Amino acid sequence: SLPLEKQVIELMKKAMLLQFDRVYTLLGVGRGLRAAVLDDLQRCAVLVQGCWVVHSSLAVEHKLRNARDYILWCFTKNHVITRKDLTATLKITTSQLRDLLDPLAIPRTGGGWEFRQSLDEDFISKYPGVVTSQNEWWEKRRSDLVLALGIGVSPDTVNPHPQQHGVVTGQKILSTAIQKSKDIQSLHFTPLRQHSLPPNQIIKTHTEGVVKTEMSTVEKAISLFCVQSIGRGVVSVSELKDRLLLHQISLSEGDPLWGQGISDDLVGVALSSTNVVNVGQIDGKKLYALRNIGDKTDPYREIVLNMYKTSRCLKRKVIQDEITKQHNECDNKILSLVLKDLCKSRGSQWFITGMEK
Repeated sequence: SLPLEKQVIELMKKAMLLQFDRVYTLLGVGRGLRAAVLDDLQRCAVLVQGCWVVHSSLAVEHKLRNARDYILWCFTKNHVITRKDLTATLKITTSQLRDLLDPLAIPRTGGGWEFRQSLDEDFISKYPGVVTSQNEWWEKRRSDLVLALGIGVSPDTVNPHPQQHGVVTGQKILSTAIQKSKDIQSLHFTPLRQHSLPPNQIIKTHTEGVVKTEMSTVEKAISLFCVQSIGRGVVSVSELKDRLLLHQISLSEGDPLWGQGISDDLVGVALSSTNVVNVGQIDGKKLYALRNIGDKTDPYREIVLNMYKTSRCLKRKVIQDEITKQHNECDNKILSLVLKDLCKSRGSQWFITGMEK
């Protein structure tokens, strides 16, 4: 297997943005390695809203690094920023700006872009030393950006209403860290050395034409992996992304999925050409299942999936009656297999797996 440092780098390059506990969980390492994971994170990622974001040198081509760092700096000051202000400040195309924002933020219906992760107060309270070190790093980076971009950077130009709902300022983050650290009797943490990021960490770039060609290959690779991963059961899009990230760590350069960021939209596009169907949604995340798996359960499976398009829960008797209506009989052994694959029961009601909570 890859050394831990390499695993952390590969995971962050693919995930782009993760909370610390999520990084630790996805790596699947022992509890004694938390400090080592955090040490490695500081080599390849930066802290924004208490979350870790892969360093720009590992995420975008050289000419867009300053623009991406400016966006990230804005997010250290506010949880919501406006694209209009960014376009005027950075002087990049709308397409380039959207490509930079998509992995980091979600467009709000009322306007602006909201950071994809909520403030990680748990990390901030446990590791105030790291938070302080990262804030210092960002202030130095801000000065560099002012010179590099020829701009005057002010949080007020990013968001003129820093007290509006959902907005978390950089000062509040630091204040939260300091206050919460006082309430923790034992952090079980030894402050780590501060790392400078190597200037030669540059990802390989491609021409626009090559990227378009590769995307088709990437979608096919994602489709194949997802179909195999879903199997007979029901899997959420977040679970699929987690499995893809873990799978990617083991890949070598040259594989279609190597170095490829995985978004919900990309998974959705990749699955659109398969027999995978959306069978529900939990906590805003879609649930997927295979319509057919190539065995004797397929006829019943398709009926069950169709029934759950209009019902959140069903009694077994109702499902039996519908199968009997369409096939003149119902084999209870086959139905039991289908329900075991796709559903969970609560009392007399059956729910699509994941929807029973």
